[in-house]
Amino acid sequence: MRFKKFEIKNLSRSRRGGFSHDSTLYFDGVQINKTSVHYYNRTWENYQFQTSMRRVVEDMIQYNMNQVRRNVFRDWKRLNDTRRKELREYFKGCEFGGYFGIDLLDLLDKINGKEQEPDPVLNSMKAFLMLGDLMSEKQDTADAVKYKEKIVFATMRNKIPNWQKPNDWDRLNDAEKLERLNKIQTI
Repeated sequence: MRFKKFEIKNLSRSRRGGFSHDSTLYFDGVQINKTSVHYYNRTWENYQFQTSMRRVVEDMIQYNMNQVRRNVFRDWKRLNDTRRKELREYFKGCEFGGYFGIDLLDLLDKINGKEQEPDPVLNSMKAFLMLGDLMSEKQDTADAVKYKEKIVFATMRNKIPNWQKPNDWDRLNDAEKLERLNKIQTI
């Protein structure tokens, strides 16, 4: 994953009692943090490595905030809500070797899905499907299904290399196939 000059490289490893996800945070090609998250069974994330990427960025934010607190706000013994807000606002403007605190916070927002950029491959798929809708007004259902099936299946294979069509796909009639393909278009 890339964001501005940040890059997060991820690795999955099998472990004796499960598996682990390792994330390494780089800034301008230099490693600045690394973390590992261990799992004992299947977990559910919005996308793979989300938890480990979130943790590596949160750890970096916490480390940098602690440095700011020690150096700037050293007379504070405890953090209450107003001090915490003041520290966070001050942290946004601090520079840490080429990047600012706000850059780390924006990266965390991107990982959490608050600022997700639209996927150009999926946008292209939707555009071609809409084009197929314009052409399918004159075509029968079977031709519309063939066209949309080609576009959607090629896109899925591009995004997920080991992707396979649903098991019941060949048993469905054309009307049901077209309904499913139209649902994909709206998502």
